[in-house]
Amino acid sequence: MKKSLEIDPTLTMALYSLGAIYLENKQYVEASETLGLFLKVYPYFPDAHNVLAITYAAQKQFPKAIEEFEWELRVNPYNTLTHLNLGQIYWYEFQNKQKAVYHLKVALMLDPFLPNRAEIRKLLRSLEGLL
Repeated sequence: MKKSLEIDPTLTMALYSLGAIYLENKQYVEASETLGLFLKVYPYFPDAHNVLAITYAAQKQFPKAIEEFEWELRVNPYNTLTHLNLGQIYWYEFQNKQKAVYHLKVALMLDPFLPNRAEIRKLLRSLEGLL
């Protein structure tokens, strides 16, 4: 993959794939840099924004993660995992109850069979008690 990029750095899918591989290998800085290059070439690829948001969250760069997740929701407001990720970031990192509750409720509405739905419902009950 790296050889392909040396030959032609604009191979967009190679950049995206390499960024995803870096994320999988927990090489978050490399993932962020590679996905940033990809998005310069192809800025309207929602999955790349999602993967980039995850890399930012893994690096505890939560404002950047939120920005990328929110970009994705403008394109695809029905992305369950994006709502779930935003809900968790808003609560655990910023203690923003209202935004956390909103995104967690939307995630459950979009997919009532989420594997961790019991934990999400428990968190929602405790957050709603704090509102």
